[in-house]
Amino acid sequence: MADSNNDKHTCKFCALVVKAHEAPMTDGFVTIGATLGEFRTQECATCQTLVDAIDTRADGMPLDDSEGLILARGDTGFAIGLMSGAMFGAHVVGRPSDSGEYPVLTVDDQWIDIDRVRRWIQTCDGEHSGSCHSVADPWLRLDGAFTILLIDVEEECLVWQDNSCKYVALSYCWGPDPDQLCTTLHTLKSFVEPGAFSRSSVRPKLPQTILDSMALTNKLGLKYLWVDRFCIVQDDHDAIDERLGQMASIYANSYITIAACEGTHSNVGLLGIGKHPRSKPYFELAFTPIFIATSDQPRRAIVPNQDYEKYHRRAWCFQEWMLAPRILAFHHNTISWKCHKTFVQENGYQFSYTVMPESSLSSRSILSRWPNLLTYTEMVTEFSTRQLTYQRDALDAFGAIISSMGRAMRGGILYGLPEMFFAGALLWRKDVSCGRRKDQTGRVIRELPSWSWIGWEGAVDLRWWLHAHPYLDLMQAPNLDTVVLHPCIRFSKTEVSTWNTTPVDNSYYNHSDLLGGDVEFALPGAYPVRLPIPLASSTTFSPLSYSPILTFRTTCVKLAISTHTTNEDLYSHPSEHHSRHFLVHGSPARVVGLVETHVPETSTFRVDESPCSMIAISRMELRGDVAPEARYAHTKCNVPCRDWKTCNMGEVWKYECVNVMWVEWDDDGLAYRRSVGRVFASFWDGDEAEREEVDVRLG
Repeated sequence: MADSNNDKHTCKFCALVVKAHEAPMTDGFVTIGATLGEFRTQECATCQTLVDAIDTRADGMPLDDSEGLILARGDTGFAIGLMSGAMFGAHVVGRPSDSGEYPVLTVDDQWIDIDRVRRWIQTCDGEHSGSCHSVADPWLRLDGAFTILLIDVEEECLVWQDNSCKYVALSYCWGPDPDQLCTTLHTLKSFVEPGAFSRSSVRPKLPQTILDSMALTNKLGLKYLWVDRFCIVQDDHDAIDERLGQMASIYANSYITIAACEGTHSNVGLLGIGKHPRSKPYFELAFTPIFIATSDQPRRAIVPNQDYEKYHRRAWCFQEWMLAPRILAFHHNTISWKCHKTFVQENGYQFSYTVMPESSLSSRSILSRWPNLLTYTEMVTEFSTRQLTYQRDALDAFGAIISSMGRAMRGGILYGLPEMFFAGALLWRKDVSCGRRKDQTGRVIRELPSWSWIGWEGAVDLRWWLHAHPYLDLMQAPNLDTVVLHPCIRFSKTEVSTWNTTPVDNSYYNHSDLLGGDVEFALPGAYPVRLPIPLASSTTFSPLSYSPILTFRTTCVKLAISTHTTNEDLYSHPSEHHSRHFLVHGSPARVVGLVETHVPETSTFRVDESPCSMIAISRMELRGDVAPEARYAHTKCNVPCRDWKTCNMGEVWKYECVNVMWVEWDDDGLAYRRSVGRVFASFWDGDEAEREEVDVRLG
């Protein structure tokens, strides 16, 4: 309920706010006619709430109580605060919200209105067919008939049901307690008995989030709930592998998904649903009995740069969120509804990146008939920043994204790299904090290959994925440079059950030359791509299990690596945000390329005494002003060319290079990736380079 005062008509300061809201604005705002300090000294509850909201918005920034308050109106709401900052956004209750679909409403201080949730679901059921549900295009849905365990919330036990039934899925953080109750081969027998979860020996052990989800499912008139802790038999390893392969379908086919975004563990609960009330979620201000306003954001979300949601930093939760078509999210002591057509908070206001991370606000489905490298790049980029308790889970925690998006890509996705774009996909780069994924004992997890980003912990840079594959409309992928990539290596993969070796697909490049390096032309009409992209032939894709070891034959050149201070004149480049180090050859040292590394910078130009193995993985042509090392290849200029961006060999000069991978070898002859880089093609193909043909087993 809104904050109130015994007699609102006696508060002249509330009347000033109402008058300012109705007055014409000058220079984008209206002065209210009173200072922050004057509002602060009032006994009126609404005035005190307003001051509290402004102080909260300031987030510790000192405020001048002698400064007058101002009000600025927008199309659907208004902001009130100080010219110097700390503007508090609000909306008049009962008027249309920014979403246009729901009016702005007050909310109960302690309990969530289940009828409001039902209306969201009913609206989506009735108006969003073909988008959020009942999708006809087989490429835009995930089929697959199989039987799953579900919690029957009426009988309070586990039951086997076909996955086509109507069920709710739960997405939440498990938390650190490994001894929490779950389904095992031993407990399964008792959990399928009616009333199993109501027994005195079981119910106290059920995590509060799961108890509240069961209660909510029941209140919504639904019968079944899917929760991984109980609907996957945790010590049946064959069943776990099978269910992990079905995760995409489980969340994509849920009737709704409950996302428990509050807290770091499963005992936080869904506040405002079960036995535990929530704290007041919004600032609500009753300036008059008929002029009531509510904050456009929850109280806890108003404070900038504070991340309350551990949920949105967890790796496992990412794929669950991205695949669920309809989400009821619990966050900041309130709820929001997200589907492919609507984003709406409990108070009717549309939610934004201040309420949810920007990566979580996309309304589009990740499913597509076309191989969508742009969306997949966004998925990998976001996932690489997420946290895992056990690093060996990385592939499983991203597996639902791989299986769902890999259907449209010829050859599927091999350890996180799309096979049809494989030559270019190898050009991913590490962020500064990247290191190999390790287990609890500190051992590098060799089951996750070094040649894929999935084998490294930390954020990755995938800009070359888009630069090397500019087949999408520029409206979807802006700022592409003119890059033409030529595969020159035949990579092979090995299926582990038969040990048969087959080529990696790499089929995009059969058509990419048709583009001729020109990405500037606009696509007509409904053309989604700018060249004949190869398409997968069937929505049914049964991925095989492949070894993490690639085999191929290539050329190897040993080169020294130099370090140098980052210097804007000689070194820094807008397209390269990471530490870079030049590849050098001969004595005196001559720069012949660049490799991305993350050893500490030094203040002098230093050449490593030990040459490093560089193996060719592809070739590339690009504008001379795109690659920072190209300034050393201006043979007609003083090297390095200080005016390389504007000299007569700048943009018009086509820089030809060999994409290389810096590898190290172990005692068993296996190679492992250290980094990637580029070498001048003129050097690599010339007489100075001591090339060696090598058979590589890359782990």
